[in-house]
Amino acid sequence: FVMTTLTMLDLSINRLTDLQPEISLLWQLEELTLDRNDLMDLPYDIHKLTGLKHLSVADNTIAVLPLSIAFMTQLEVLNCFGNECHMPPREVMKEGLHKVQEFLARQLAVTVGLPKKYVM
Repeated sequence: FVMTTLTMLDLSINRLTDLQPEISLLWQLEELTLDRNDLMDLPYDIHKLTGLKHLSVADNTIAVLPLSIAFMTQLEVLNCFGNECHMPPREVMKEGLHKVQEFLARQLAVTVGLPKKYVM
């Protein structure tokens, strides 16, 4: 049984250590709150939540955001406060979501070896 019509999900304070890739089956999800858990990363497939507008992962131990966040065009809010995130760097994170997505897109392009003319 999959709740594909679910639009809001708050899994805060549940001692979660990982987020299963099956979360991407909740494609109508608009708001996902994962604050105050023990998450060290997010699944690459997080970008499959195509309707997601608000993602909060505050107060976890996430060091690196998945490059796929660059593809999340509907995302309006990304709250990573209280993590020890070093990728993207803190300076980029302070500039806001759009700059974070640009940075991640550039990193993705470098990773897959795209020519410079395709890099933002």
